[in-house]
Amino acid sequence: MDRHLTRRGLLAGAGGALAGLGLTGCVGMDTAQPTAPGALTSLSTRPVTLRFGVAVGPTEEPWAKQLAADFHKLHPNITIDVQPNAQITDIKTLVTNAVSGTLPDIMRTTDVLSAVQAEKGLFLDLTPYFEAYGYQESDFVDNIMKLGKYSGRQLVVPRGVDQVVVAYNPKLFKKFGVPLPHRGWTWDDFLAASKALTQKVGSTQYWALGIQKGANYTGYPVFIPFMRGWGGDVVNADSTRATLDDPRVIEGVAQMMDYYRTFSPAFSNPPADPFLGGTAAMNFYVRPLMLGDMVNPQHTAWLTDFVPGFVNFPLFPTPKIGAGMQGWAGTVNTKHPHETAAFLLYTLSRRGQSLYSTIAAEVPVRHDLATSDAWQKPLNFHGDIDQSAFYDLAQYQSYPPSKLPIATNGQMATAIADALDAIRLEKQTPAQAMRQANTLINQTLKGLK
Repeated sequence: MDRHLTRRGLLAGAGGALAGLGLTGCVGMDTAQPTAPGALTSLSTRPVTLRFGVAVGPTEEPWAKQLAADFHKLHPNITIDVQPNAQITDIKTLVTNAVSGTLPDIMRTTDVLSAVQAEKGLFLDLTPYFEAYGYQESDFVDNIMKLGKYSGRQLVVPRGVDQVVVAYNPKLFKKFGVPLPHRGWTWDDFLAASKALTQKVGSTQYWALGIQKGANYTGYPVFIPFMRGWGGDVVNADSTRATLDDPRVIEGVAQMMDYYRTFSPAFSNPPADPFLGGTAAMNFYVRPLMLGDMVNPQHTAWLTDFVPGFVNFPLFPTPKIGAGMQGWAGTVNTKHPHETAAFLLYTLSRRGQSLYSTIAAEVPVRHDLATSDAWQKPLNFHGDIDQSAFYDLAQYQSYPPSKLPIATNGQMATAIADALDAIRLEKQTPAQAMRQANTLINQTLKGLK
């Protein structure tokens, strides 16, 4: 899931397409990865350098360099040259580079980008390599590998599990005599708790929910599950048109906006998050945002005033939990497909996942590492905290539709943004706003054909 989870400013798809490149053959093996019986090593014994394009920022480059160094220990002749690239998310630039043959061998991608990138033919097909290495979807947390699969082909390797959770302040639950949340709690449970937690005591206003700007009603990890939570969906079965005018989708939007209007100050956009200040009992979070709040010096007070608990996103009548993906892919321009695939599948091996989850504190995608201590340590500064909500109930994960990017295409995302703003400002009813957005999105789709 991309760090920038709001609807505005997301990239629109670029025109044109590239032909995907096919490949055959087996890949090289090492002791860090499982192998299929009879599989042969086919990695080069000559010096090979692979270029690895990552986002510019304080974390991705050092994380990638540590993985590259560990892979180099296994394959001393293969060097991974990590290259921060400010345009690694720009579709038009990537297509231009692909045409000129200058894409890096490996590149960073996300759920909001990979569908369009796959459509443009930018990625190396990893499917035969998965088969050669003996990996199975059952090795990984439910649904996570599907986020990197397009037209039946595995093109992207997710680097961790990223789903929305509820962080809560046990002190406020105790203060107002509200039972602590429990695994599997429902929308009705969440609403009942919110009613008891939202009240004014003296001059202090207490809220049920804070305003975490990366995971509130303006972010697709939250609004898409609401849209699907009453049995509807945001697109039709073959992903050819938007269905935001479905009464069940409208009901979900109405429930979401009514909730925020009543139990959160998010509509007024206060400068500080009341959850971090101790006057809101809960917040929606994805793990990268939680870790970001932890290391921000302005937010350390909440870590000393109370120890947060974590529980699943409330289960709607049709349970949906917002989820997303950040990951890596090989590109069609690589001249070393076997070595590129070997590195990517190393990142999914027990060794690679153990290292990555330790350095990035992200939840591993492997079932056999889901309960490991490595990724949980950063939050356990006050003793063990139950962090199972970050990977539990993964069967309910809900992510943006990949074939019809209504949450990520610029024009379509803006239509949804404008609809939610109109509801927030009470200029339109949920039915009026969503029907108008649906018409605009489907008109946009016609123009893209």
